[in-house]
Amino acid sequence: MNNDSDIDNLGRRHDITSSRSQPRVIVKSQLKHYFKIRQDNRDTMEFRCEAPTLSIYGNNLDDLLAIAKQDKKNILEIHGPNNDEEHQLISQGNVIVRRIEGYTKKVVIREGAIMDPALSLKILDYLRSLEPHTVKLTQSLVKNLTRDRYWFSGGYFYTNDPGITTFIELMSPGLIQNIFDVKTVAAK
Repeated sequence: MNNDSDIDNLGRRHDITSSRSQPRVIVKSQLKHYFKIRQDNRDTMEFRCEAPTLSIYGNNLDDLLAIAKQDKKNILEIHGPNNDEEHQLISQGNVIVRRIEGYTKKVVIREGAIMDPALSLKILDYLRSLEPHTVKLTQSLVKNLTRDRYWFSGGYFYTNDPGITTFIELMSPGLIQNIFDVKTVAAK
């Protein structure tokens, strides 16, 4: 993204918006602002765009708060570990959840996988055939698996049996991006 025409094209192609409650097209200056933040923090922060929101992840809360102060009217939420125990869990590669109980793994399905829509439905049927205590599907995963297109937008589900990913990998090799341990902590 080096010039204004790249940013104009991005805005037209993806209908980028800035707020869940008041969707609107982001102005070019806002796009430039976040692209610069991404370039300047490529090694210390992760960026994830899920229209209509942009999520920014980092290990330094002060850096995240500084970014939030620059664009107060568009910031929806800021999250971080509540204590040293949670910080250590995150540092060890675990996923912390507050609302999902009873599952030990989070399985992330790769975005961009090229899948026949019929195969997507077969994977969804397989996951739905499992017992509820074995797998919990997210709404976004179900939505992405039922879309009639070859580009897969990614997603995740929770499980107690990471072995179920073996069957998914047989159906579509390389589809599973990662499997994380899940740690449930009390809500704030």
